[in-house]
Amino acid sequence: MKGRALHISGRSQGKFVIGGMLAALVISMLIGINHTDQAEAASIQTRVLNFNVCDQVGSTNPGVDPRCANNSSSVRASAIVTSINSQSSTIVTLQEVCRVTYERIIAGLGPAWTGSFLWTAAISSARCEGSMEWGLAILSNWGPPTDVNQTLLPNSPNSEPRYLFCGTIVVGGPIRQCVTHFTYESFRVSQAIEVGRQMKEYAYGGGAILLGGDLNINSRSCAEAAEVRPIYIRRFGGDGTSTCQIGYGVGQEVDQRHIGGDGTYNAATFGSAKIDYIFFSFPRWLADYDGRATDSQVSDHRILRGEGTLR
Repeated sequence: MKGRALHISGRSQGKFVIGGMLAALVISMLIGINHTDQAEAASIQTRVLNFNVCDQVGSTNPGVDPRCANNSSSVRASAIVTSINSQSSTIVTLQEVCRVTYERIIAGLGPAWTGSFLWTAAISSARCEGSMEWGLAILSNWGPPTDVNQTLLPNSPNSEPRYLFCGTIVVGGPIRQCVTHFTYESFRVSQAIEVGRQMKEYAYGGGAILLGGDLNINSRSCAEAAEVRPIYIRRFGGDGTSTCQIGYGVGQEVDQRHIGGDGTYNAATFGSAKIDYIFFSFPRWLADYDGRATDSQVSDHRILRGEGTLR
C-alpha cells in the first residue's frame, strides 16, 4: 500500500538473518566447488607416447634394419606395452602397425585401455600374420574414443594412401586425439598444410587437440623444417641449440624450445633426423610441455614421449 512502512518482527528478522547466512554459505560452497574443478582441470597431465612400429617387414627382406626384421608381432607388442607402462603413458599414437600387433597391445595393457585402428594399406608380409591389415592406431586409458573418423590427405595417386586419423576422448573435457603418417615425397608439404588447417580450425573453436605422427620431415634441417610451419606455433627447428623457422599453426611440439624447458630440444628420432612428433594445441595446454626420445629394440624409429598440462 502506498505510503505504508513495512515492519518486520524480531522473530522474522532472525529468520531473514539465518536465511541470508545459509544463502551465503551455499554460494560460498558453489564458488569453492567451481574453483576446485578449475584447479583439477588445470592439473590434468597428459602423457603421450608416439611410435612408428616398423611393423611391415620380416627377415626375408634384404637390407632391412634388424630391429624391424627380426622381431615378431608378439615380441613387438610386448615391448611396446612395457614402454607404455614404464612411464605411465595415458595416450598412445602408432604408425606402421599391424592390426594383430595393435590388438595384442590393447590386450597386454589391460581392460582400462581402448582404442581404434585404421587400415591404410594391405601388407603381404607375414608380419601381419595373414590379415594384411596395416596402418594407424590411437589408444588411451581415458575411455573409448568417439566421433572416430579419417581424412584422406593429398597424395600421389600411385602412392600409399595417407590419412589424418582422429577420435575424441574425455580427459576432464574432450580432447581430439589424432595420428598421421606423411609420405616421404613432395606431397608431404600439402599434407602438412591440411593437417595444420584442421588443427587450427579445431583449436580456434576452443577445442583441445593433440597430434602424434611420423611426418617424414626432418626439422633438424632448416630447409626441411619450413615444410612443417603450418603445424608449429612460434620458433622451432634446428639442431636443438638454436631455432631457424617460425610456425603459423597452433601446435606446441613437446620437444620444442621454450621458456622453462629442460635445455635439450629437437632430439633425433630416426638416425640423425627428427621426423617423429607430438603436438599439443595452443592455448589449451600450458607451456610446461616436455619431450624426450628413447631408443627402441623393435624399430628403427625412437620412441617419442611427451607430457603436458591441460588447461
